[in-house]
Amino acid sequence: MIGIPPTDLASLARIILSSQCKSIAILTGAGVSVASGIPDFRSPGGMYDSLRPELITATPYQRQLMEADPTY
Repeated sequence: MIGIPPTDLASLARIILSSQCKSIAILTGAGVSVASGIPDFRSPGGMYDSLRPELITATPYQRQLMEADPTY
């Protein structure tokens, strides 16, 4: 970013629309899409609900650990 970062939405919009802006990266936290109805990992129907350890490259011992404790 060139100069002082914008502190208001209008200034940010001007920078985004200008030739100074070549790309944008947005960093968000976990669960940002939950409000849109997309389940997070722990929601019913989420990844932890449908995780199949046998499809993951893991040793038999690691699979045992995952079956005993899905957070492993």
